[in-house]
Amino acid sequence: MQKSKDFSKFMQQYLAITTIGPSTLRNQGSKGVINVVQEYLAKIDLCDFNQKDESEFLSILNRKTEELKEIIINIVDGDKGHKNKQPNRGQHWGAARKSLNLFLREIFLNKLLGQKIDIKEEWMEIPLDSFIAKALNKASKEFYKKVINWPGLKRLDF
Repeated sequence: MQKSKDFSKFMQQYLAITTIGPSTLRNQGSKGVINVVQEYLAKIDLCDFNQKDESEFLSILNRKTEELKEIIINIVDGDKGHKNKQPNRGQHWGAARKSLNLFLREIFLNKLLGQKIDIKEEWMEIPLDSFIAKALNKASKEFYKKVINWPGLKRLDF
Protein backbone atom coordinates (compact mmCIF):
# COMPACT_ATOMS: atom_id res chain seq x y z
CA MET A 1 0.00 0.00 0.00
CA GLN A 2 2.84 2.43 0.84
CA LYS A 3 4.40 1.84 -2.58
CA SER A 4 1.18 2.94 -4.31
CA LYS A 5 0.99 6.10 -2.15
CA ASP A 6 4.64 6.94 -2.93
CA PHE A 7 4.01 6.39 -6.63
CA SER A 8 0.96 8.69 -6.50
CA LYS A 9 3.08 11.46 -4.97
CA PHE A 10 5.76 10.87 -7.61
CA MET A 11 3.15 11.08 -10.38
CA GLN A 12 1.76 14.29 -8.90
CA GLN A 13 5.24 15.80 -8.84
CA TYR A 14 5.90 14.59 -12.39
CA LEU A 15 2.67 16.17 -13.66
CA ALA A 16 3.44 19.44 -11.86
CA ILE A 17 6.86 19.64 -13.53
CA THR A 18 5.75 18.57 -17.01
CA THR A 19 2.64 20.75 -17.00
CA ILE A 20 4.26 23.99 -15.82
CA GLY A 21 7.22 24.81 -18.01
CA PRO A 22 8.81 27.94 -19.49
CA SER A 23 6.15 28.32 -22.19
CA THR A 24 3.34 28.09 -19.62
CA LEU A 25 4.50 31.06 -17.55
CA ARG A 26 6.49 33.06 -20.07
CA ASN A 27 7.05 36.66 -18.91
CA GLN A 28 5.25 36.14 -15.62
CA GLY A 29 7.98 37.34 -13.31
CA SER A 30 11.30 36.14 -12.01
CA LYS A 31 13.22 33.01 -12.94
CA GLY A 32 12.11 31.27 -9.76
CA VAL A 33 8.37 31.52 -10.51
CA ILE A 34 8.19 28.27 -12.48
CA ASN A 35 9.97 26.32 -9.75
CA VAL A 36 7.77 27.57 -6.91
CA VAL A 37 4.60 26.91 -8.91
CA GLN A 38 5.79 23.37 -9.67
CA GLU A 39 6.63 22.80 -5.98
CA TYR A 40 3.25 24.13 -4.84
CA LEU A 41 1.33 21.91 -7.26
CA ALA A 42 3.46 18.86 -6.40
CA LYS A 43 2.57 19.21 -2.71
CA ILE A 44 -1.07 20.31 -2.98
CA ASP A 45 -3.59 17.99 -1.32
CA LEU A 46 -5.72 16.79 -4.22
CA CYS A 47 -8.47 15.72 -1.82
CA ASP A 48 -9.18 19.41 -1.14
CA PHE A 49 -10.88 19.46 -4.55
CA ASN A 50 -13.34 16.69 -3.58
CA GLN A 51 -16.43 18.83 -3.25
CA LYS A 52 -20.13 18.06 -3.52
CA ASP A 53 -21.08 20.89 -5.85
CA GLU A 54 -19.59 23.36 -8.28
CA SER A 55 -19.75 26.38 -5.96
CA GLU A 56 -17.75 24.54 -3.29
CA PHE A 57 -15.24 23.40 -5.91
CA LEU A 58 -14.86 26.97 -7.23
CA SER A 59 -14.43 28.25 -3.68
CA ILE A 60 -11.49 25.85 -3.17
CA LEU A 61 -10.10 26.76 -6.59
CA ASN A 62 -10.29 30.47 -5.67
CA ARG A 63 -8.58 29.83 -2.32
CA LYS A 64 -5.77 27.84 -3.96
CA THR A 65 -5.42 30.54 -6.64
CA GLU A 66 -4.94 33.18 -3.94
CA GLU A 67 -2.40 31.01 -2.09
CA LEU A 68 -0.39 30.44 -5.25
CA LYS A 69 -0.66 34.11 -6.24
CA GLU A 70 0.87 35.12 -2.90
CA ILE A 71 3.73 32.65 -3.40
CA ILE A 72 4.41 34.12 -6.85
CA ILE A 73 4.29 37.68 -5.49
CA ASN A 74 6.86 36.79 -2.82
CA ILE A 75 9.26 35.43 -5.45
CA VAL A 76 8.82 38.43 -7.76
CA ASP A 77 9.05 40.96 -4.92
CA GLY A 78 12.29 39.33 -3.76
CA ASP A 79 13.88 39.52 -7.22
CA LYS A 80 16.16 42.58 -7.18
CA GLY A 81 16.52 42.47 -10.97
CA HIS A 82 12.78 42.41 -11.71
CA LYS A 83 11.77 45.27 -14.03
CA ASN A 84 8.59 46.29 -12.23
CA LYS A 85 9.63 47.67 -8.83
CA GLN A 86 6.03 48.57 -7.88
CA PRO A 87 4.01 45.61 -9.20
CA ASN A 88 0.25 45.50 -9.22
CA ARG A 89 -0.31 43.00 -6.38
CA GLY A 90 -3.20 41.42 -8.33
CA GLN A 91 -1.26 40.89 -11.54
CA HIS A 92 -0.17 37.35 -10.69
CA TRP A 93 -3.71 36.00 -10.24
CA GLY A 94 -3.86 35.02 -13.93
CA ALA A 95 -0.62 33.04 -13.79
CA ALA A 96 -1.74 31.25 -10.63
CA ARG A 97 -5.18 30.39 -12.04
CA LYS A 98 -3.78 29.23 -15.39
CA SER A 99 -1.28 26.98 -13.60
CA LEU A 100 -3.95 25.43 -11.40
CA ASN A 101 -6.33 24.87 -14.31
CA LEU A 102 -3.65 23.22 -16.45
CA PHE A 103 -2.55 21.04 -13.53
CA LEU A 104 -6.11 19.99 -12.62
CA ARG A 105 -6.74 19.06 -16.25
CA GLU A 106 -3.70 16.78 -16.21
CA ILE A 107 -4.79 15.24 -12.91
CA PHE A 108 -8.30 14.72 -14.30
CA LEU A 109 -6.87 12.96 -17.37
CA ASN A 110 -4.41 10.82 -15.38
CA LYS A 111 -5.94 7.42 -14.62
CA LEU A 112 -4.11 6.93 -11.32
CA LEU A 113 -4.43 10.41 -9.80
CA GLY A 114 -7.81 11.15 -11.33
CA GLN A 115 -9.28 8.49 -9.04
CA LYS A 116 -8.22 10.50 -5.98
CA ILE A 117 -10.44 13.45 -6.79
CA ASP A 118 -14.04 13.74 -7.85
CA ILE A 119 -14.13 16.72 -10.19
CA LYS A 120 -16.89 16.94 -12.75
CA GLU A 121 -15.55 17.84 -16.16
CA GLU A 122 -18.12 20.62 -16.55
CA TRP A 123 -16.74 22.36 -13.43
CA MET A 124 -13.31 22.78 -14.96
CA GLU A 125 -12.18 26.02 -16.59
CA ILE A 126 -10.30 26.57 -19.82
CA PRO A 127 -6.76 27.73 -18.95
CA LEU A 128 -6.60 31.26 -20.31
CA ASP A 129 -3.76 32.52 -22.46
CA SER A 130 -3.37 34.63 -25.59
CA PHE A 131 -4.22 31.70 -27.90
CA ILE A 132 -7.52 31.05 -26.14
CA ALA A 133 -8.24 34.79 -26.10
CA LYS A 134 -7.70 35.00 -29.88
CA ALA A 135 -10.06 32.07 -30.45
CA LEU A 136 -12.70 33.64 -28.17
CA ASN A 137 -12.35 36.95 -30.01
CA LYS A 138 -12.79 35.22 -33.36
CA ALA A 139 -15.87 33.35 -32.12
CA SER A 140 -17.33 36.48 -30.51
CA LYS A 141 -16.98 38.43 -33.76
CA GLU A 142 -18.70 35.67 -35.73
CA PHE A 143 -21.56 35.03 -33.30
CA TYR A 144 -22.01 38.16 -31.24
CA LYS A 145 -20.38 40.90 -33.31
CA LYS A 146 -18.41 41.90 -30.20
CA VAL A 147 -14.75 41.76 -29.33
CA ILE A 148 -13.63 40.45 -25.96
CA ASN A 149 -11.07 42.74 -24.38
CA TRP A 150 -8.08 40.53 -23.49
CA PRO A 151 -5.87 42.45 -21.06
CA GLY A 152 -3.21 39.72 -20.99
CA LEU A 153 -2.45 37.10 -18.39
CA LYS A 154 -0.55 39.53 -16.13
CA ARG A 155 -3.54 41.86 -15.91
CA LEU A 156 -6.18 39.29 -15.00
CA ASP A 157 -7.60 39.66 -11.54
CA PHE A 158 -10.43 38.02 -9.68
